[in-house]
Amino acid sequence: MSKATYKFDLSDPDDRDEFLRTVKATDMAMVLWEITYNLRKRMENEYEMMPDEEYDKLRPLDVVRNVMDEIFIELGKRDLDVDNLIR
Repeated sequence: MSKATYKFDLSDPDDRDEFLRTVKATDMAMVLWEITYNLRKRMENEYEMMPDEEYDKLRPLDVVRNVMDEIFIELGKRDLDVDNLIR
């Protein structure tokens, strides 16, 4: 069996950031999965089920805000703060 070992100097800010990204990699992958498959389906269903008069009043910015809100909810569920992952 092959093994790999990562070493980080947690007193070095750059290494600490890299450590955090490494530790959160699975959470990031899960959020990407959620966005790619489930969020897309939820958003499509939400807008397809919307009454025509409500749908017709939608502005593109409303849709963008709704999708971004959902993305931030998914990030929050996994305790991912993008500002802490990329500096």
